[in-house]
Amino acid sequence: MSFIVEDGTGVPNANSYVSVSRAEEILSDLGYDEFPSESDLIKGSLYIDIVLDPSSFILTDEQGLLWPRKPFTDNQGREVSGIPYALERAVSVISAAFMNEDLFDIEPAIRSESYGKRSVEFASAVSLLPGEVVSQITYLKTLGYGRSSTSSVHLIRGD
Repeated sequence: MSFIVEDGTGVPNANSYVSVSRAEEILSDLGYDEFPSESDLIKGSLYIDIVLDPSSFILTDEQGLLWPRKPFTDNQGREVSGIPYALERAVSVISAAFMNEDLFDIEPAIRSESYGKRSVEFASAVSLLPGEVVSQITYLKTLGYGRSSTSSVHLIRGD
């Protein structure tokens, strides 16, 4: 697979939001001394696209990633276009986390709940993400770059 960096114009087949040198620059400023590979940056970019649920619409129909977006105003009142620095930083930090673990790996957990005289056990997915990954995603959502969403399931039990 070729390593193709998005430049903010909607590059077809782009698979990374940051170049290796840009990620090294950002991570150096944050105190990191180990840097992600092209493969890690591709995984970090994919992770952002899966988790973030971006606001607004893609810039071109041909672009390989979900950013850039049609310009929109973030939660601080700034017009956002291209690839914002906060997104580059998030991808760099998340890609660095991929060097140590697979963030896509989700462990099953058995849970038990009781309803009066009855109880039920079920498996649910649990992901224990590193704090730096959670903080980057949370920050992007705080800026309005993505939406927070909650899903719920209503169960009605008959006796």
